[in-house]
Amino acid sequence: MSETQIKSKAFHGETLIADYLLQKHQESLEKLSMKKENEIWVHELCECSLKRVWRKKLPWLEASSPQMVIGDFLHRGFLSWLKESGFYEVEVELEKNFNGYVIKGRADAISDTEVLELKYMGGFRERNPLEHHVLQLRIYMWMAEKYHGRLVYMTPDGFAEYPIKDPISEMELAELLETEKAPRWEEWECSYCPYKNWCGEAVFHRETGGGRRR
Repeated sequence: MSETQIKSKAFHGETLIADYLLQKHQESLEKLSMKKENEIWVHELCECSLKRVWRKKLPWLEASSPQMVIGDFLHRGFLSWLKESGFYEVEVELEKNFNGYVIKGRADAISDTEVLELKYMGGFRERNPLEHHVLQLRIYMWMAEKYHGRLVYMTPDGFAEYPIKDPISEMELAELLETEKAPRWEEWECSYCPYKNWCGEAVFHRETGGGRRR
């Protein structure tokens, strides 16, 4: 099914946000149906390994929160402006073979010198860029063969930009591919996960205050 067919089936014009969510759901199903066994997406390397399982079972949950919807619309507007500038190619599909895997991802924007990743959050929680965002950008930099990256944060509280200098090493990448962690970020990941009400690991973390399972 082509992108045009997906969009036409999802758009009815009566409740626009519902149409948007239906479209995102259909796109997720289409993308998941074409995913090969040895294919792994960049964001999967930066998150709890159980999300890959739950994403197949409940693919509509990730695009359903108001923050996700607002973030997506913000992305579209900012990337449109970047494209018009003439200095960036936007929504760049990247693919690279490594250690028997096909790693795929979509970088927000790439220029001749850098990879740019845009993030929307409800507010600043840290003075430094978040670790999983840095990891994601470093993987994109490796895939695009760029040695400069930039994380751009947009929040209701303000804006921030952080230069990232080093793409991920192949040793680090090999470890990510071979190491499954659930959750990957014990301090916070379960709390923000859209699958937390269904996942036993999230229940365990709530009951134990985030302690590691023995």
